[in-house]
Amino acid sequence: RQMCIRDSNYMTNLIKQKKFGLAKLLSSCCRYVDDLMTINYLFFHNIIAEIYPESLKMERSGSDNKNVNYLDLNISIKENSLDITIYNKTDDFNFDVVSLTFPHSNIPEEVGYNVFYSQVLRYGTICSKYTEFQFYVTKILKVLTRRGYNRGKLIKHVKRCLNKYPI
Repeated sequence: RQMCIRDSNYMTNLIKQKKFGLAKLLSSCCRYVDDLMTINYLFFHNIIAEIYPESLKMERSGSDNKNVNYLDLNISIKENSLDITIYNKTDDFNFDVVSLTFPHSNIPEEVGYNVFYSQVLRYGTICSKYTEFQFYVTKILKVLTRRGYNRGKLIKHVKRCLNKYPI
């Protein structure tokens, strides 16, 4: 976990002020470059101005305290579980985004199959429910098949991935 200087200075000041409870709550924050997630402090929005300059715009991702999108994850807090699945912000766009290769492009066809394999592995790692994993693998399988990739070869990649990395 990396903390930027502002985060580090703020935490140091909390310790100096003996605000150990808040420091402990904020120690569970996750940062990846410019994405920040605070999962256990509902009032983080009240202290943002104490940590970050006004020029750094902070936006909330998710409409409530039980569901949030962070990086490429959708995290939902349920009564007795934490459900994690795929989040792709391009799904929210009102236009198509071309994010996968075509087999007859200038990129070698095998790259497309390898990207598919890596996505199957990523989905298996991220999704907390097998049905979610199936949904996303089927979705990308359909896209690549429509683009001209061999369906049988794609399915072999799924089987190879699942044999090597059981979910």
